[in-house]
Amino acid sequence: MNLLVQKEKNRISFLEDGKELAFISFPDIDPKTVVIKTTYVDDTLRGQGIAKKLMEEAYLVIKSSNRKAILECSYAIEYFRKNIEKQDIVQSCPYTSVG
Repeated sequence: MNLLVQKEKNRISFLEDGKELAFISFPDIDPKTVVIKTTYVDDTLRGQGIAKKLMEEAYLVIKSSNRKAILECSYAIEYFRKNIEKQDIVQSCPYTSVG
């Protein structure tokens, strides 16, 4: 399986043959803040670490643009709970003590 990575300002997708099979979205809520809303991985890719790869890419994009993230996505909440060293971009998490 050969996945193409497509990066936009507030969305990262993995595509195969032009079909989006996985994505993470993190829209702006103001110039310095995004909200990590959704991480989706198609059933055909589950269990292969794709969501983690998406989260790592999003982390780099958010950090490099000097923005902070509010976590709403359940996968994002768990990811940042496990990866304490990457919590530098977390502004808040309304559902847990992360951030």
